[in-house]
Amino acid sequence: MEKYSKFIFLIGWIIFLASCEPTKPTVVKDYSLDLTPYRVSYADTILENKVPERPNKWDLFTKKLASMTVQNSNAQLSQHLRGIAKSNEKIKYSYGYVVQVYSGGNREEANNHIRQARTMTNETVKIVYKEPNYQVHIGNYLSRPMAHQTYTLVKKAFPTSLIIPCRIKIEHYKYASRTDDEEDDN
Repeated sequence: MEKYSKFIFLIGWIIFLASCEPTKPTVVKDYSLDLTPYRVSYADTILENKVPERPNKWDLFTKKLASMTVQNSNAQLSQHLRGIAKSNEKIKYSYGYVVQVYSGGNREEANNHIRQARTMTNETVKIVYKEPNYQVHIGNYLSRPMAHQTYTLVKKAFPTSLIIPCRIKIEHYKYASRTDDEEDDN
């Protein structure tokens, strides 16, 4: 049995080495293909005044839009925007940014940073406790450029300040409660 196992192993090894022989790469020396008959010439189509076979969807849309009356478009738009604002009132939180001016384990130092930050900006300043650290955050910003304005303002007083992404509470405005009469007055 041992005699045949060595023989089978030798045959398997030879087959393996023979199958691993590298193939020669195919190299095309002079490859050229003329595609000019298939290219669209825009100058020819403009000169020949070719009309498209069927109108595209955009042309149909613009014709339909041009035929519509624009008489009550402002009232309809205002009504639609009020509906969107009303549905957005249900959304309480979103992902945004805050400016973090302090992060450490000392509560008294965090309170000192809060007092100093409140003198520098009119934005909301709050302390957040994430065990074992106290963090002092300024503002609730929906975009990073808005947060960067406050960041540049407080960077000199708080050199370790950062703009960090976090979940923020959304402040809702009274757009949905306005009526058409109030809009006409403004």
